[in-house]
Amino acid sequence: MYLMRRLVTIGGIAASLVLSGAAMADVTLPRAISDHMVLQRNKPVRIWGWADAGETVTVDVAKRKASTTTGADGSWEVFLPSLPTGGPYVVNVTGKNKLQLTDVLVGEVWVCSGQSNMEWPVRITFEPEKTANESTDDGLRMFTVTKAISDTELKDVTGSWQPAGPTTTPNFSAVGYHFAKTLRKTLGCPIGMIHTSWGGTRIEAWTSPATNIKAGMSKDEFNPGDNRNANKASVLYNAMLVPVAKYTVTGAIWYQGESNAGNPMKYRTQLPEMIADWRNVFQTPDLVFLPVQLAPFTANGNNATSYAEIREAQSMAAEKDKRVGVAVITDVGEEKDIHPRKKGPVGERLALQAARIAYGKKNDGASPSLRNVRYYDGTAIVSFRNTGAGLVIKGGTINENSVPSDKLMGFQISGADGVWYDADAEIIDRDRVELKSSKVAKPKNVRFAFINFPLANLFSIGGLPVEPFRTDRP
Repeated sequence: MYLMRRLVTIGGIAASLVLSGAAMADVTLPRAISDHMVLQRNKPVRIWGWADAGETVTVDVAKRKASTTTGADGSWEVFLPSLPTGGPYVVNVTGKNKLQLTDVLVGEVWVCSGQSNMEWPVRITFEPEKTANESTDDGLRMFTVTKAISDTELKDVTGSWQPAGPTTTPNFSAVGYHFAKTLRKTLGCPIGMIHTSWGGTRIEAWTSPATNIKAGMSKDEFNPGDNRNANKASVLYNAMLVPVAKYTVTGAIWYQGESNAGNPMKYRTQLPEMIADWRNVFQTPDLVFLPVQLAPFTANGNNATSYAEIREAQSMAAEKDKRVGVAVITDVGEEKDIHPRKKGPVGERLALQAARIAYGKKNDGASPSLRNVRYYDGTAIVSFRNTGAGLVIKGGTINENSVPSDKLMGFQISGADGVWYDADAEIIDRDRVELKSSKVAKPKNVRFAFINFPLANLFSIGGLPVEPFRTDRP
């Protein structure tokens, strides 16, 4: 998988921390608290850093002020009262010395994380030049965390805030950029993204040690001393999440799961446990969390179900948590490429979910999903929720394949023998589909788009693909 060249060693971070703290009388700040940052609006905002033990530190911005005295270890933090949307503002941090941060905006702040499909930069996605050339927007900014691993929690990361523009956007996370762009249009305020991802990584690396151990991982599996393996348990949580977790944010978008497709049943518990971890470390119990369902990909076979089962685990997390919402992208995959180039629809659908869940916008941001199935007279009647104005067959190109506009694809039914057959499907009203097959006299179960590489063309009129499902979920 694609790995961006932004890796630094733990020793390099440690050295920079030592240098930055060499003059211990000076107030110092983490790199995320810097010029051009975007601060969260509509809630108290945490600012933190280091100074001499017992030193008084004051932070002021936009006529808001907060002071504190550092602890014995020299660390400090303050919470500023809710800040007015907009800017640019100047943030003053005063102790025995004075720091001044300029060009600071106030708006909405999100984390974007995961593996390579989140890391994938604009410059190698669909129409990169057009995207970059049209991206100039000082109100859309991204802080990209430099790759690092650690067996223990680090205090800081390397990175800097960059505004969107032709020279910067090519290196932005493409999903993060399109999410921010769409959300900015919806909300009309500055958007800041903290991008922390690493291609090819498993969820265990982004999960806390305590949670990994509770899940049954032995301490020996953490392999202390191996500083090259980004898939060791908790090393990315320690090095790339904890150091930015004091930053006040609204939520996180998450594109990961390919590297855990070998054990989708375990992912059913791992994902909600990691979400709980992140809410805890960000000290934000209502943190909104938006996973991207895995894109269609042949993986271990088009008709195999390992990716479908990861998608199912992602759906289950949302079913159990009103602050979680999945983005369904079963129409933008590439059969032979695990990295589909069209990231625009991914970010846009995440932004629809964010608008609905985080900001209370009444939209059709959730894909239609299964409500129930009723069986009678050799047919199955499937009912859906979140259909908006209704359901429709979408013809044209799906996953780089041509599909008809007059025939529903993607449904299968089985009888008591458990043998699956493609179903003849028909939309019978705004939220129901009727299924039957000459090979199944008495249907017992239904599946929709439940294979690694589905070609499914049932959509809401609003343009969102129906969420994959199976009624025989174990």
